[in-house]
Amino acid sequence: MLVSEWGDQRVTRIDLTSGTATRFQTMPLSKPAGMTLESSGLVLLADEAVDSAAGGKIFRFSPATADDGGTVLASGLSLARARGITVLNEGYTALVTAGDPFGKLVMVNINPAIHSAPNEIAVLDSRGQNPLVRPVGIAKPTMSTTTALLADESLGKVFNVDLIGSMPVTIHELASGLRKPRGIALEPGEGTLLVAEAGSDDLTRIALSTCVTPPCAKTRLASGLSKPLALLVESGERTALVVEQNTGEVSRVNLADGRVTTLAEGLHRPSGLAIESGGSTALVAGVRPRDQQNSIDKGIVERVHLDTGTHESLVETPDMTAPSAIVLLPGGTRALVTDLLAATLFVVDLQAQPRTLAPLETSQRFAQPNGLAVEPDGKTALVTDTAAGTLLRLTLPPCAAPCPVTPVRNGLQSPIDVAIEAGGATALVLLEQDLIRVVIAGPQLPTSATITTGLKNPRRLAIEPGGRTALITETTPDGIRRIKLK
Repeated sequence: MLVSEWGDQRVTRIDLTSGTATRFQTMPLSKPAGMTLESSGLVLLADEAVDSAAGGKIFRFSPATADDGGTVLASGLSLARARGITVLNEGYTALVTAGDPFGKLVMVNINPAIHSAPNEIAVLDSRGQNPLVRPVGIAKPTMSTTTALLADESLGKVFNVDLIGSMPVTIHELASGLRKPRGIALEPGEGTLLVAEAGSDDLTRIALSTCVTPPCAKTRLASGLSKPLALLVESGERTALVVEQNTGEVSRVNLADGRVTTLAEGLHRPSGLAIESGGSTALVAGVRPRDQQNSIDKGIVERVHLDTGTHESLVETPDMTAPSAIVLLPGGTRALVTDLLAATLFVVDLQAQPRTLAPLETSQRFAQPNGLAVEPDGKTALVTDTAAGTLLRLTLPPCAAPCPVTPVRNGLQSPIDVAIEAGGATALVLLEQDLIRVVIAGPQLPTSATITTGLKNPRRLAIEPGGRTALITETTPDGIRRIKLK
């Protein structure tokens, strides 16, 4: 690995196996900035100007030889606060991002045999304007000589730049709402772009292969809903169920075209949803508001018959005040409900007559248990604690009281919901504005990466069949959003 040390005016090579650091001392550098690897294995380096009179330079050197003094390919460049560099046309041109008071993208001639005047061209959009403020990271698709991607730290945006020769065609946004994006890199296959956000300590993935307009990774699937909360993909894999709290409805959403069909009405402030075995009935957790017959609010679990739309109350209790998520435990005879305000989880016995609901005794107290997902082994579940900012693993009943609770990930920003990906090694965690992937099994704990950001009051999360996309309910505006995962 090569590291440019701006303050010490040098480049250091680090052996990733031994950790040995070797410094390139012979290159006459001023303020070394971005580097990029050519197909030949040689390295291009952008060296910022010490002062405007000296001008910046582009060096080429071999990473294998520590005493390589490098070759100057271009000099006298206006590279104040230079940051990133990429090869545009191998052996001929490079693109450099510069963050001077008027941030810009510069195209540089790197072939000394070709005498051009000037040696550099500031890239402008098709209107002759520069939409950039502080461009930093830059990357280029492998097979292209006319396209580059760059991140602007001040604007919080990623741009696509299309060029023909030395003249730009378009500079347009791919994604916005990022927090100080700096480093960027194309993933294998080049259908997605990774962005390092210094302002949030996140790594964000942006979909490119299907992107037309920003935000690239997010697609609205359905709208016209009324405070959609829980949603689950049905067994036929072509539809999803969603509960709408404001209207007290359970609706079916066609995953191909977003068409919404109401299945049941008159439910009591529904929030949680679980599909029972066979797929013809579902459990809905909600709250029956106080009325003339009831002086206090009561938590309620109802069974909905999806083919007829009828529903009946299974259990009601004032002990459950703000039910959030509900899941069926293995065997299908009991359900587990999280309660935000009661700060506990409840176990519902679906076989007992009358049916019962009791708090679950756990080894660790919850502050605000919210999302819930049973792991593939059926013995444990993941729980998001929104107020505590944690993702926890709960041993499911039957277990010797108290049921063990262990942390999986701390320091999360208001985790809301969780869904486990195929294989059980990773999970998607829905935060206040972001969707992240967290490693939940294996030696890499607690690795995580941001998939998308800029969500609007997200509430619930479901992974679509195939695992390439996820569905998220949002309440600003009300709707369901499809997120590309891979």
